[in-house]
Amino acid sequence: MSLLRKERKAERSVKEGRIIRLSLENSRISVYVFLGKNKDYLMYQNYCSCPYFAFKSLYTEKDLGGCYHLLALNKALERDVVFTIYVSEDVFKDVIFEIYTMDKSFILRKLIMRRGY
Repeated sequence: MSLLRKERKAERSVKEGRIIRLSLENSRISVYVFLGKNKDYLMYQNYCSCPYFAFKSLYTEKDLGGCYHLLALNKALERDVVFTIYVSEDVFKDVIFEIYTMDKSFILRKLIMRRGY
């Protein structure tokens, strides 16, 4: 994927509010989630669970820019437009489990709908 295409997709993702910070209540523990149209991805500032990141960024030196999900995360953090949702430990685990096993968290989407993000 070209850098220009990644930039456009990242910009669109930020505008659509696809970056969510999932935080444990009464804790500093959090993870970022990219809400995709078909799949969700877990992210940290230098890691994304998407296949592009795994294959292009970790195993080759050609693409040091990473995936567009991380580019979107960095843009959202710079602009302070990341939505934060505080959840219990059980919900936190369930959301992560859903993303890894079903590629999408329906629990997280339900929380977002309830809270009007």
